[in-house]
Amino acid sequence: LRRAELIIGPVEETVPLFIARTPAPLAFVSFDLDLYSSTVPALEVLKADPALLLPRVHCFFDDILGFTYAPHNGERLAMAEFNASEQRRRISPIFGLRHYVPASEFRSAWVLKTYMAHILDHPRYCDRDGLVRRPRMDLA
Repeated sequence: LRRAELIIGPVEETVPLFIARTPAPLAFVSFDLDLYSSTVPALEVLKADPALLLPRVHCFFDDILGFTYAPHNGERLAMAEFNASEQRRRISPIFGLRHYVPASEFRSAWVLKTYMAHILDHPRYCDRDGLVRRPRMDLA
């Protein structure tokens, strides 16, 4: 990485600093924060101006699987609260992702930790992306 920059500090301080620098549109975020208290301010990056985000942002949540993680704590609770508070932005699992990865990765944990942030108010959210094939309508 030639233009990468490491911003060190508390999440609640570094996320606003990152956004203020108007980076290239964000396409991927890896959340490895362990705790609810650090995940909540990190999710603020997904509230940035649509010009700073792609219409769909791939997200990886490292700390959501295992017997200590539940919908009422940690990163899962932060995601649920984000979804409840944001009408035009939502974080969702990528349903069926395991069917689109190589067979060797079908059972990998990372597949279950990969989500998509849908930026519904992004002006290009409804643009055709070429991923969904629509059947041809034969009107003859």
